[in-house]
Amino acid sequence: MKPVFYDFKRGLLRPSVLIALVIFMLAGAGFAYLIIGVLATTPSSSTIVYSSIDPESKQFYIEALFITPELELTQGALSYSLYYTSGGGRITLTTGALQGVGRVLETKTLSGLPSQPSQIYIELEATTKVGSYRTISYYTPFNYNNKTIYMTYSSQYITAPGRFFNCFNGTTIPVKEAVSIIPMGQPESCGDRFYLASFLLANLSQGSYRLASIIFLHDEDNLTYDLYFAFNATQVPSSIDYTQLNSSFIYIGQVKPGLSFLEIRLENISFSLPEVTPIEISLAEQSGQAVNQSLPPEPVAILVSRSQHGLIVGATLAVPQMVDTSATRKLVVNAIAGQSGLGLFSTFYPVLMLYLAYVYIAKPRSAGALEFLLARPLTRLDLYTTRFLSGVLVALASTGLFFASTSLTLYVLTGILLDFYSYLILFAGVAASLVAFYSVCYAIAAFTRGGSYLALSIFIYLFYTIGYPLIVYFVTISQGIGPGLADAIARNTYIAQYFSPLGATSFAQYYFASYNNIPTIGAGAAGVVNIWLVIASVLSWIIVPVTVGWLVFKRANLLG
Repeated sequence: MKPVFYDFKRGLLRPSVLIALVIFMLAGAGFAYLIIGVLATTPSSSTIVYSSIDPESKQFYIEALFITPELELTQGALSYSLYYTSGGGRITLTTGALQGVGRVLETKTLSGLPSQPSQIYIELEATTKVGSYRTISYYTPFNYNNKTIYMTYSSQYITAPGRFFNCFNGTTIPVKEAVSIIPMGQPESCGDRFYLASFLLANLSQGSYRLASIIFLHDEDNLTYDLYFAFNATQVPSSIDYTQLNSSFIYIGQVKPGLSFLEIRLENISFSLPEVTPIEISLAEQSGQAVNQSLPPEPVAILVSRSQHGLIVGATLAVPQMVDTSATRKLVVNAIAGQSGLGLFSTFYPVLMLYLAYVYIAKPRSAGALEFLLARPLTRLDLYTTRFLSGVLVALASTGLFFASTSLTLYVLTGILLDFYSYLILFAGVAASLVAFYSVCYAIAAFTRGGSYLALSIFIYLFYTIGYPLIVYFVTISQGIGPGLADAIARNTYIAQYFSPLGATSFAQYYFASYNNIPTIGAGAAGVVNIWLVIASVLSWIIVPVTVGWLVFKRANLLG
């Protein structure tokens, strides 16, 4: 095997091949960035926005929170346009843009407010690494501190208005009366304090959840509140022992004025499964909404603030909404399996193998270097097989570098790490395509010389990457255009891939999508894709060209 590794090293250490391997690594990183670009332009529940307008001070306030479907803070950007309509036209009050990681905010003083602020609209467009969000909402009045402010709250997570905290026994309870038991009584309005909250629950794994509390607090006293949760409660408790809050409730964190994002990981929490009818599931799927499969039975959230005047307590039933933690992963899988993902990059992979066959056989044969090598204790079969196997090793190494770079870049930028089997499917498909195409080029190099080899191998490359798919498409539509055209194109495309040295990549995309439960385009594809036929096709494209090439090479004149 030493000659194999010698030629492998000789081929690998050539500046041009090293540059090609670096390009493969950069292509892997570029592939990951392409996927992130797809994510960033895909509608996703990744942004929460709160905005308010105070007509008296003409103060405009906007705050955004960028989070992932896994309920982690992420980087994002938000552009907004505040406007109202008059006489059928649109009058813009202000525009702006915010960007950052997690929480971002801005405050402005407006001029030219309309007499009816509730007719003001805000147009939002947000983009994060894991999705985009675009909406238009209008402001609704809210009585606050003996005046009216106008607010709007936008999020794709929230299907209904957020929950309000209710205060008990008046706005403030004197501290000396709150040393031990606080009687809750009947809820009353929080008066000059405004709380708005939403609660999200992400199922990380069996028995492990991430609870996120997203609370907007409007409080001119600038108080800080402590947030507590009581799980498996059925109603707001009738009394609370302020001195024993940590033993009776789970402490979540502190809530400050503005938009607060608090999250806590819950282990070994038992949640009941609500009854969901097949009709409800069907309607939810048709509307694109997720079906809540696991929710705590009416947990209670408590806000407590201790000021110089006394104790302020707010409570609400905090039923969380389950979020789909696999949403980003599904988008990544779709992007990889699509023609704009791996299909785009795989078009350029064969160029390296075309060049390797030129370096190993065609070029040295034209220069008479192969005949010189045979003067050593080396047979033609040794020369032929070792240089072929060294090219195979370069194909495996370059493919491994590509997917290692892709996986690392994706993980660093998004935190998403696909499982080993997913990458193994992709690696096997791409590597098989490279080796098969290398076999064809190697056989061409066995019976041609430098210039003729380049002309013929480039023609084969262009034919299978550009011309062949077009032929399949035109042949299919020539059979008739109708409702089943997509299925016919998919079926014929996969049939044609059996007769292409580059077809293994397409089959890898198919099996990769199937393994990750992503539906493939064209129902007819499943009927023609067979793993044994795929293996037979790949082996044929490797064995037949190499064998034919050897039969020619062993009798060929190797002098320049």
